[in-house]
Amino acid sequence: MSNGIPVLTLDAVAILSRVLVALGPLVIVPIGLDLGRPASPSQGSVDRVTRQARRLVLPPALAFAAALTLPAGALAAALAVPWMLMTALVGALGIARFWTREPGRRFDVSELAIDLGFAYLPVGGAWAFVHRSDLGVLGFAGTSALLTCAHFHFAGFGLCVLVGALGLRLGTARDGVDRAATLVAASSVALLALGITMSRTLEIIAAWSLVLGVVLVARMSWRASRCEEDLPRRLSRLSAFAGCFAAAFAAHYATIGFARLDGTTFRRMMLCHALVNALGFVGAGLLARRLVTTRT
Repeated sequence: MSNGIPVLTLDAVAILSRVLVALGPLVIVPIGLDLGRPASPSQGSVDRVTRQARRLVLPPALAFAAALTLPAGALAAALAVPWMLMTALVGALGIARFWTREPGRRFDVSELAIDLGFAYLPVGGAWAFVHRSDLGVLGFAGTSALLTCAHFHFAGFGLCVLVGALGLRLGTARDGVDRAATLVAASSVALLALGITMSRTLEIIAAWSLVLGVVLVARMSWRASRCEEDLPRRLSRLSAFAGCFAAAFAAHYATIGFARLDGTTFRRMMLCHALVNALGFVGAGLLARRLVTTRT
């Protein structure tokens, strides 16, 4: 334990990383597909394919979860292929959501955030395959490939669908701060990945931008909680608190540089940022949105 914060062992970090990544396909993506179904009558075909994708998501998700229990190699890579294909389908649905929407709502920021979240997911699926194949791409391999996979499942798909669903609930088109939250959170996901790959300066800017976006999305969750029933209200407020907590650690690690974290700091990041962000902020937030959708 360091400064009152438990420091995980390397074995615990490896297990926690894989468990969190497995929860993306098994939990986050199914909820996100439910929330991402288009409501417009003109998008009936997209809605039908989205519902079908939701029904089919579990087998490839389980196959990928099984792949995470195996040593990287041919068998693990083969088990990751169905999930990579599923994410490609979700990405195509993101494009279809945009093009089939009525022209007057095509650039609605909340709908665009969901479109972009769907489009981010195939990047996570590709990195899932890279990790399980034990390949190196753009200097990323092993743990860095796994964390990139997690980034695009949770910060990419999960956060974008969450902020989009919150925006549709709150009527974000009428609130400038909420519009800013949606745009900043959704765009910073890709910018951070590019920064880590290409430019330290861009990494710092994008990381701080994403931190700001997360805090503003936490504000949206808190506002939404005020008019919700007991369980969704508690989950929305948990999401808001967790988002702010995880964002504070993300700001600290962004200043250091994610590629420059030592072993102890990295293990603490997994506990205080990754775990809180994945389960508390994105997970609880999406579950609250799903419960509200079910009850309305």
